[in-house]
Amino acid sequence: MKKYCGYIILSLLFISCVRSLYPVTENAKDIVFKKELLGHWKDANDNSEYIVDSVSTSHGKNYKVMLLDHNSDNKTIDTSNFLVMLVNLKSHYFLDCMADTSQPSYSHFGDFLLPCHFIIKVYSIGKNSISLSGVDKDALSLLLKNKKISM
Repeated sequence: MKKYCGYIILSLLFISCVRSLYPVTENAKDIVFKKELLGHWKDANDNSEYIVDSVSTSHGKNYKVMLLDHNSDNKTIDTSNFLVMLVNLKSHYFLDCMADTSQPSYSHFGDFLLPCHFIIKVYSIGKNSISLSGVDKDALSLLLKNKKISM
């Protein structure tokens, strides 16, 4: 089992990350695939596990992520599924995560579920570690306003 050695706990990132109704990019040239992300990851700071596999989408080869949260007895208490794109914007990597609504757990929402993208900054990807952080919303807004970046 791979160890998650990043500085920020991925589960907290979904709370603090930038949310958007739109993907980071729709330009296929910006979407990349790194096999180093594939595998079974365990969060070193809590009982969360992340099972990352590849999936083919309209944007090419991407990732499907199953997040398993466990209680202190190591029993699964929650499972979440995401479709994830790894995006390279000017040599900066981001994970664009969206709930995998094809899963049966979403069937009761019908057409009432508004798809939301969770944007997470990737600092490094290694064979046995990954370093991630939530995107600073204010800094991102300033960069967009000053036309330093475009999304």
